Amino acid sequence: MKNFSWAFRQFLRRRHPDVFKNVGYGPRTAYTWQYPIDAPHYRKDPITKALEVLDLIYNLEPDIGIQVLTEFVQYFGYQLVPLQTKETPIKLHELEKELHDVIHTELQALDDGKYDEEEIKQLLKEIREAVSALIRREIQLKFLLKKSGGEER
Repeated sequence: MKNFSWAFRQFLRRRHPDVFKNVGYGPRTAYTWQYPIDAPHYRKDPITKALEVLDLIYNLEPDIGIQVLTEFVQYFGYQLVPLQTKETPIKLHELEKELHDVIHTELQALDDGKYDEEEIKQLLKEIREAVSALIRREIQLKFLLKKSGGEER
């Protein structure tokens, strides 16, 4: 299991441990989170504990684990995108289909001039799929650019 003592080591170089009082931890406790596992004063940090709990949930109920992780990431304004393997690059027609699905769903929803709850849910689903496809394509293009020695502007 991954350990996040490195993050606390870096954080405590930049900030005073008193900041953890806001979340119920004293400075001494915060200092113990930065030690390696084999150190005498080591105490497991809260990020590592959270990862262990999330790992347990994910292993027993993957759908719930992914939902929790997705909400964590969205809280900070990001989006989860599954790692894309080199064997399954997104093709242009797949990207076009995803974008078309958004437009088609939107037009269907507007047929009666207003959105109902199911139409909104379906449209959000289609938008998420299109955004995911665009991000996958962006990753592929950045990989190609890096491989050719170019730089992103």
